Amino acid sequence: MPMPNVSRFLTIVLVFISSLVSTSSLAALKLVDEIAAVVNDNVILVSELDKRVEDIKMRYSSNPNLLPSDKELKNQILDVMITEEVQLQMADKRGIYISDDAINQAFNRFAQGNKIDPEDFEQQYPRQYQFIREQIERQIKISQLQQRQLHSAIKVNQQEIDSYLNTEAGREAQGKEIKLIYLSTDDADQAQQIYQQVEAGKPLTDFDGSKDLGFRALDKIPSLFQNRDLGNKANGFILPPIEANNRYNLVQVADQRVTNTHKVEQVLVRHILIKPNLVLTDDQAVTLLKNLRQRILNGESFAKLASQYSEDLYSKELGGKLGWTEPQVFQPEFADTVKQLKIGQLSNVIKTDYGYHILEVVDRRTQDVSDQELRNNASKAIFNAKYEEELQRWIAETRSSAFIEKRI
Repeated sequence: MPMPNVSRFLTIVLVFISSLVSTSSLAALKLVDEIAAVVNDNVILVSELDKRVEDIKMRYSSNPNLLPSDKELKNQILDVMITEEVQLQMADKRGIYISDDAINQAFNRFAQGNKIDPEDFEQQYPRQYQFIREQIERQIKISQLQQRQLHSAIKVNQQEIDSYLNTEAGREAQGKEIKLIYLSTDDADQAQQIYQQVEAGKPLTDFDGSKDLGFRALDKIPSLFQNRDLGNKANGFILPPIEANNRYNLVQVADQRVTNTHKVEQVLVRHILIKPNLVLTDDQAVTLLKNLRQRILNGESFAKLASQYSEDLYSKELGGKLGWTEPQVFQPEFADTVKQLKIGQLSNVIKTDYGYHILEVVDRRTQDVSDQELRNNASKAIFNAKYEEELQRWIAETRSSAFIEKRI
């Protein structure tokens, strides 16, 4: 049977008593922990609010001028606590539970970031230690609630990714550089004639006075030509003459390249997986795989044996092939074996969390994954922007549907 919340119980009792005795009597007794706010069927105590205020002040002790007045600070923190309380109540109703292990791991990361020893801190500052753990638990619980509520509702499509990659932020993410040819003249008619000839197909480099500006990042091209979408123009594109300081300036896109390339080593592996069960013991699984290995070495088809015996339901239909994969994706034992094998070499029997395997490296390659990685990063950026927007809407909605009463 769960333990009752004693502090909340005492608060409710004392508030009830306050309706029976005079305010002056309660003030004299000093027994009631005042209520800062009521949120649905729970309360936020002044003592809890004061702890949070003191915590913030301590964090900004070296820069106190960054904080608002005490009154405004307390009001802002109370609003945060009310929003948290609404979400914590929702999390409790949905059965979201944070284990001690999860809290310990988060506290250890906090301690490491602040260069403190967790055990020493717990012994020397037990109250602060408990307070920080409570705050960590609250934040993890709220984060999990938000993810459950919002993640599945947010979608990113390929058109949005394409549009993002055509924005300035998207082009910067690509590390795109363009090579420009530049020419300047004080004769407006000459500039127009050159422009027309380049438009007709003659390179700007064929004209006297032209200069090769070399490859430059989009934010490093001359300011006169920025904000003219040159990063999205094809090679050979030329801007109409631009007048500046009594001269007429022309620029042509000669070439372009992407500098943010990412190449990875990938392997094509096939395997046969046997899982021990109530009928098949570990020893029997190993013996079976050894027999299959010998049959393959004797000339039988790996693919046929994989489709017949393997318990990996996905790969068995593909002759045991797992597709082109980066080795580190596999479990450590599997990945280590893959790294050691030569192409076409058959492994001995190995064990992973999935069961027992024999495997063969069919091929290796170096793959440029820059484009896919770029699109993945673009998708994450779009998702995060949508998530933040949806989160603010959802928080406002949850607050509006809750009963909230400030008492201070």
